[in-house]
Parts: sequence; C-alpha cells; structure tokens
Amino acid sequence: MESETIINPFENDDKYQKYLDELSSLRKEGEDKIIALKEEIRDVKANKTLEKDVKDKIIAKDKKLIKEAKKVKEANREQVKSIVKEASKAANEEGKAYYLKESALAKVDRAKEKEAYQKKIAEIKEKQALVLEKLKAENAQRIRNTAYDKNAINEAKKENAIATKTNRVSYHSALEEAKNEYERKIGSLNSKEEKAKEKEAYLDTLSQIKEKQAIALEKLKEENGERIANASIGKKNFEKAKKENA
Repeated sequence: MESETIINPFENDDKYQKYLDELSSLRKEGEDKIIALKEEIRDVKANKTLEKDVKDKIIAKDKKLIKEAKKVKEANREQVKSIVKEASKAANEEGKAYYLKESALAKVDRAKEKEAYQKKIAEIKEKQALVLEKLKAENAQRIRNTAYDKNAINEAKKENAIATKTNRVSYHSALEEAKNEYERKIGSLNSKEEKAKEKEAYLDTLSQIKEKQAIALEKLKEENGERIANASIGKKNFEKAKKENA
C-alpha cells in the first residue's frame, strides 16, 4: 500500500494570501509609511551633501507626514488586530490537523520498517542454526571416517575450526547488513527520541543474539574436542563413541 500524500495547508493557500493582502493594505498608509519616513529622516541627517536648510525642510515635512500616518495606524488598529487573530486561529487549527495526520502516517511507516527488520533477523537466526547443525554433522562424520589416522583427525579438527570461524564471521556480517539497512530506512522517519528508542531496542536484540551465538560455538567446540579425544585412544573407545554419536 502506497503512502498517502498529505497536502501542507500553508502552501499555495489563497485564504492566507488574502489575509496578507488585507494587512498590507491596512498598513500601507500607517505602519509601513511611518517606518519609511523615519528611514528617510535618518538618511537625510546622514547626507553630507545637503544644505542644512534643505535638510530641515525635508525633516519637517516627514515629521508632519508621520503624524498623519500615526492617525491612520490608530484608525486601523482594531481591524489589523482582528485579521491577525483570525489568521492565527485558522493557522493553528489547520496546522494541528496537518501535524496529526502526518504523525499517524509516519507511525505506520515506522511499524512496517520494524516488522521487516524483525523478519530479517529471524531469517538470519534460522539460517545460522541450520549452518551450525550442518557443521556439527560434517565434523562428526569426518572423525568417524578417520578414527585410526591421527593426522587425519587433526586435519578434521582444523577444518572444523576454520569452518566454524568462517561461519561466525558470515553471521556477524549478516547482522551488520541488517542493522545498516534498518537504520537507513528508519533514519528519515524518527525524531531524535524515537531513534534513541529504536537503537536501544536493537542493541538489546543484538546482545541476545551474540550471547546465544557464543554459547552455540562453545558447545560445538567442546563436542568436537571430545569426539577427537575419544577417537584417539584406540579402536575400542572409538567404536563406543561412534555408537553414542550415531
């Protein structure tokens, strides 16, 4: 299901443009004119090319216009205040609705990504269990086939150690890939607090996986060493170990 496109209520909205146009019209001969005239007075005072009497005339004229503009500003004060209040109320209501809708969709997207991530971890764990079981079976078979050959037993032990190490590297590599993929997808959806939460949950899961992996490898190592030790003491003990292993 494709994500729903949410329209930002503040983009290309004629209603808000109307508010701005009304305010601009009301302020043109009042607030805006006062600001412009004060700037002109400041510039005239700083202008060293004008004679003093010219400056005085311009400043006197501007001050008179400022008084008139202040009257316009005062006359429009309540209307400006009313428009600002109305625009603010509309913006707050539409902004809240926009935020709630977008937050709900973002929550759905995060849930989907989390579900996909957990599924990926489950697949990796399942494959790991199958590989370890296969290594265990292959190692037992090699020992049975080479029981009377000490060099062959040592070779089987080395091969099993290499295979186990290779499997462990591949296992952690798969977990790292899953982690990177998850963080890449979730990064653009979460706030800092949500990212911290997701990271904590992920680290907890990773810690549990590592603990189980360490136990599995240790068990494999112990079983392998025991089988080789039993096989090396002679035919009688080997036959006994063979029956027990079967």
